[in-house]
Amino acid sequence: MYFIILFSLFFISGCSGVLIESTPSSAIVSILDPKNGSYKKIGETPLEVSGLIPNIEEPIVQLRIEYESLLPTYIAFPKDTSGNLIIQTQLADKNDFYQKAQKLTADLYAIQSNIQQGNYQTARTFLKKFTTDHYSLAIGWLYLAELNILENKTKLAISNLKKALVLKPKLKEAQAMLNSLKSIR
Repeated sequence: MYFIILFSLFFISGCSGVLIESTPSSAIVSILDPKNGSYKKIGETPLEVSGLIPNIEEPIVQLRIEYESLLPTYIAFPKDTSGNLIIQTQLADKNDFYQKAQKLTADLYAIQSNIQQGNYQTARTFLKKFTTDHYSLAIGWLYLAELNILENKTKLAISNLKKALVLKPKLKEAQAMLNSLKSIR
């Protein structure tokens, strides 16, 4: 189940305002109080907020929009934005989010287990799907590099370690493996 929020920032005669609409309606809209770091409910969608933005001292306005069992979404925009701003976002069902996290964990476990047990072909099959589905997760490229090293495919391992480091530059394991491979070349 997904939840769509339509967020419009508009200006009328020099007065700033925010229009927030959602489907379904009645999502709770809260604004961040930068002084204490907590969110204060300002209403439910559809919601027009006029006169509230100028009272915020910070240059960035932050809103939280939440609806029942869906994960909340956060929107931030500059206080002095001019013109029209429309943002559409989706909130995921919490159960869907946790199921995806569990699947991701199970896939990583299967990859690592197959590598450790020497089932390289099975690990490669999992990794091919994992790196396709989760291209932006450095851990997949790190595991693929580990598999490449075990199969004596040094150039491919270096390439995959570099991909991991582009995605997560401070990934110590990838940097250590890359340094080690470069020193034996």
